[in-house]
Amino acid sequence: MNQKNAPLLSLLRSVYVESKDPEAAAAAAAAEVSKEVTGDDEAGRRPLRFSLPGEQYGLVELTDVPKGKLTIPEALKALSSHHRQPQTWTAEKIAQEYVLDMKDTKALVEFFIPFQVKIIPPESGGAKQIKAS
Repeated sequence: MNQKNAPLLSLLRSVYVESKDPEAAAAAAAAEVSKEVTGDDEAGRRPLRFSLPGEQYGLVELTDVPKGKLTIPEALKALSSHHRQPQTWTAEKIAQEYVLDMKDTKALVEFFIPFQVKIIPPESGGAKQIKAS
């Protein structure tokens, strides 16, 4: 163990090791795949239709959205418009306005209902209210 082994040393000198960083190769491959999937970035995006004023929840405001997707404020606006005027804001018009799939839009309109706040007035007369002591 303490002596030099000349044949082993000559074999080790002839070995050439070439290594690559697997993380860099994986990141490059993922970027290439995402470019292929999305195609042209500009063709797959649409401008933002509606947003709330100010930075909501500390998030940066979006300027464009991928086609086939909605932001939360856009979804709430589309649903409330359909709820208020169902003859005007049909599923077809919402799909056309926000560049959505018709099947997804029909499901959105059918299964999601924007919340409503109802204030129920107290009954008149004999109702007693609890007072803080």
